[in-house]
Amino acid sequence: MGQRPVFHAELGAYFTELRNGKGWTQRQAADLAARRKLSSITYNALWKLEAGQTKYIPADVLRALSALYDVPYETIAGEVIERVYALAVKPLAKDRTARRPIDPLVQAATEAIVQAQRDPKVESFLIVALVNTLRELAHLPAIESAPARKRGRSA
Repeated sequence: MGQRPVFHAELGAYFTELRNGKGWTQRQAADLAARRKLSSITYNALWKLEAGQTKYIPADVLRALSALYDVPYETIAGEVIERVYALAVKPLAKDRTARRPIDPLVQAATEAIVQAQRDPKVESFLIVALVNTLRELAHLPAIESAPARKRGRSA
């Protein structure tokens, strides 16, 4: 059995920074998640996220990470959008480091993209259409193809 590929190394580094910012080890973070009944955050899931080995991150995992690290969901979802789909959440005019919250339409579209990628019945062109809709809202150029994905069962 080969080594699992790295899909999103920068996103993994972001999740590592969140955990390190709390001063926790992966084991401590996973134990706290279990105590808080955040069942989607296990030690193994956290390790794969931080190693960048999770190809598609479901919205419920992002919500659990938000609760675990006490970071707004919009911030975490914004990082995923930016790093996976190359859709930067536009900074506020006066403060180049601040992020504006994602509006509900963008949040719903992002969750639809995540769900569509996990469903092998959804054709890639539909995912491209969803991503391009978001890119158009952000005034970015369109993409031509969806990120590669495996057909069949998701791991």
